[in-house]
Amino acid sequence: MDNFYYVLCFRLSGSSSTTKYFAYGRVEINYNGTWGTVCDRLWDDDEATVVCKMLGYQYGIAIKNAKYGKGTGPVILDRAYCRSFHKSLDECSSLSYATNCSHNQDAGVACNIRLAGKASVSTSLAYGRVEVYYNGSWGTVCDNNWSSNEGSVVCKMFGYSGGVAITESLFGAGNGPVWLGNVKCLSSAKDLSQCNHVGWGNVTTMFSQRYYYPSWYCSHYNDDAGVICYDNVNESQVTCGEGWTGSSCLIDINECQKAPCSHNGTCINSPGSFKCMCSTGWTGPLCEIDINECETNSCSHNSSCINTLGSYTCLCISGWNGSSCNIDVDECAQDVCANGGKCTNTLGSYHCECRPGFVDSRCTILSDLESYLNKTERLSPTNMAGWILFGILLLILFTVIAVIAKHFKRKKADFKINSMNPHRTNSFQIGIQRLVRTILAP
Repeated sequence: MDNFYYVLCFRLSGSSSTTKYFAYGRVEINYNGTWGTVCDRLWDDDEATVVCKMLGYQYGIAIKNAKYGKGTGPVILDRAYCRSFHKSLDECSSLSYATNCSHNQDAGVACNIRLAGKASVSTSLAYGRVEVYYNGSWGTVCDNNWSSNEGSVVCKMFGYSGGVAITESLFGAGNGPVWLGNVKCLSSAKDLSQCNHVGWGNVTTMFSQRYYYPSWYCSHYNDDAGVICYDNVNESQVTCGEGWTGSSCLIDINECQKAPCSHNGTCINSPGSFKCMCSTGWTGPLCEIDINECETNSCSHNSSCINTLGSYTCLCISGWNGSSCNIDVDECAQDVCANGGKCTNTLGSYHCECRPGFVDSRCTILSDLESYLNKTERLSPTNMAGWILFGILLLILFTVIAVIAKHFKRKKADFKINSMNPHRTNSFQIGIQRLVRTILAP
């Protein structure tokens, strides 16, 4: 490579802007009174930084493929090769008057701004975390109030026709200072310095300050702003992936508008996708699968579990209650102990302390009756028959005695009557004699 002739004059042209803090545009050089462009072969951030330093800025990134528009006139400079310590293009190696390089390859620069983190830059698409160079170091931009206007202004600085604002550190968390916060841009703004904000470096990352200064607090973890930049294309020529639409497939489809989550599941939209938060008893990507709660032994204390759609039912054993049979029933509240017994509730059961004279689990049986019942239960069938026969004989004996007693009572009455009636004396005597003979007969 030959050293290029001294660059006496250069400028940023095309869709360009130069302000106190930022600059961007197509690089043009005046050589022998003619303005021409620079070919972007071998054009990278080292060459861009040299150009930005010549303009009074501290850092630059290379912009290729005539993003700031195509120039006119000759392509004066080709294959420039600079090192970061060079202060002027004069100090770089290069070839003058490029061959086989069209204005489609016009080189450009963006000074003091870059896309970082999980970033990517191509001809029609670029995305990443927005970082700005200030006071000798790179820092991030807080996503407070970060919207499509701010995203479009940033993308304009990189030479793209449109942009989408990205929040919540989607492209990764930055480090170092948060240089700008609460940025609010008009669509006419040419760079971020022309937007309203809280001032350079006036954003705090101290967690303790988040309540006292909520509009000035910003966390790298959740609040770094990003962008997705694109160029307008014919929408009919684009086939977007699932979850995206628009000419550059950068517009997120809100799948939640179609209520895809079944059984009262909550839909949460996300970039290019969505997620269902299922209600109790359901699972699956769309909350379409019933959870069999009985597989997890949802019913306590050996109770039976019956699975139902989206729920389950427990058939509790005695002594337990509740949807999962985990609530002890206080039987003592139902006066289960009779006859003044003292009730003590236990887990799943109860205990009765009976008063003297009463027994069983509920104090309902007299203790003497229990003894008799126990004795009766101990009698064998043979013993029972003997006792029955004995009872019959005893009944016959009592009957005979009663008959005899009745007979003598009647005879005694007749005797009294005869004693008062002499005419019946002989008959009474005759009767006595007959009875004596009958008893004494062999």
